[in-house]
Amino acid sequence: MSMNTKVVINFDTKLFKKEHIILAAQDYTEPCWVLVDGSEDSVSAILIPKDGEIEKEELKDEFYNYVLATVKNY
Repeated sequence: MSMNTKVVINFDTKLFKKEHIILAAQDYTEPCWVLVDGSEDSVSAILIPKDGEIEKEELKDEFYNYVLATVKNY
């Protein structure tokens, strides 16, 4: 994976609150830089890997887990 590769994950705000995605992004800063943007209907998390060795699907799965843990804990 190239260092310039970014992964975009879209979340439906009917299922996930923007606050949960932001909290997950704050916790997920070791492997990636994370940008969060969106509207009332959809929120996007843009993951930019710090290490070029991380697989795209692995990033998505890990970030989803962080978001789900945030939903469960808050």
